[in-house]
Amino acid sequence: LVLSLAKRACVDMPYMEQLTGLSSDKILSDLKGLVFENPMKPESDGSPHLETSDEYLSGNILKKLEYMQENYGNDSRYAHNIESLKAAMPKRLQAADIDIKLGSPCVSPELVEKFMYETFSTPSYLRNNGFRKRNSDISVSYSPITSRWFINNKSKDSMNTAANSKYGTSKANAYEILEDCLNLQSTTIKDKKERDGKEVYVLNQTETEFAQDKQKQLQEKFKEWIYADPVRREEVVDTYNRMFNSSRPREYDG
Repeated sequence: LVLSLAKRACVDMPYMEQLTGLSSDKILSDLKGLVFENPMKPESDGSPHLETSDEYLSGNILKKLEYMQENYGNDSRYAHNIESLKAAMPKRLQAADIDIKLGSPCVSPELVEKFMYETFSTPSYLRNNGFRKRNSDISVSYSPITSRWFINNKSKDSMNTAANSKYGTSKANAYEILEDCLNLQSTTIKDKKERDGKEVYVLNQTETEFAQDKQKQLQEKFKEWIYADPVRREEVVDTYNRMFNSSRPREYDG
């Protein structure tokens, strides 16, 4: 009866006290686990907003849990909130459960840059040293506005065998192919031809297939590189879980 009244009253405590004749402490004690005080949403008088469990234990659970641990981790009044939020967290996914590949939102530009430098043996004088970014650096950037990746100065490393032969082709170097991988695009090679007095670009099927094979090699190499270092692997897994596995849909008990 008390829970039914609470839901009808949208957990309005003064109204609940009036309806039941019980104190707020008694009501909250009786409704433990069914109604939660949510200090993230204070009422106009400063008291925590009251929510039923189906509302409180849904949505971005990680955000709520981190807020409670940071602000009320030592407050026994909210110990039940923290334990309930922990229990409601989606099961953590492991590296084997995630398709880690170039261009994934859980992979940072800094991580891609490290992979690029190590794999292509980029000369030190063309690397972003992390202290002062130079216009001549071959570096990786991402624009959240356009959702596009960009590798700056892709043609600077022209004498690098790894960039031009091992992971690149005579028509597209490894930096260009990597940029296509990041943007989830298939590399295509077109040759300029003259037809009827006009310049046109025609698909070079052989070179395109060759470049796309290099893309597959880079994707596999990136997976190997991520898995080879537990620190790198956990960084990607943590980011993925935070971005895509921290929310829970609302469930009603009927």
